[in-house]
Amino acid sequence: MAWAVIQEGGSSREFYVHVLDTEDDATDYRFNCGTAAYATTDPVEMPESTDWVALAKLAGSIGSLECLGIPEHGHCRSCGARDNKPHFDDCEKE
Repeated sequence: MAWAVIQEGGSSREFYVHVLDTEDDATDYRFNCGTAAYATTDPVEMPESTDWVALAKLAGSIGSLECLGIPEHGHCRSCGARDNKPHFDDCEKE
């Protein structure tokens, strides 16, 4: 098993996955992040077989408007609407 912690990237609005060998290492990592004013999740025990790349991509999308269906450039990828609101239910192209 491995221990994962997701760290907030401060003003960058990004999130990062850090994988550590032990719960103590993960707890120490969180303490160091807290000292530098970076928020983190609690350590989570995860199987070694976890797809870390996929998890990192998921975490990296958390702070992005992409995860709400709104690209950073301000319009819906599906219909081109520029209202800057998620609208999966009423998207003109769906």
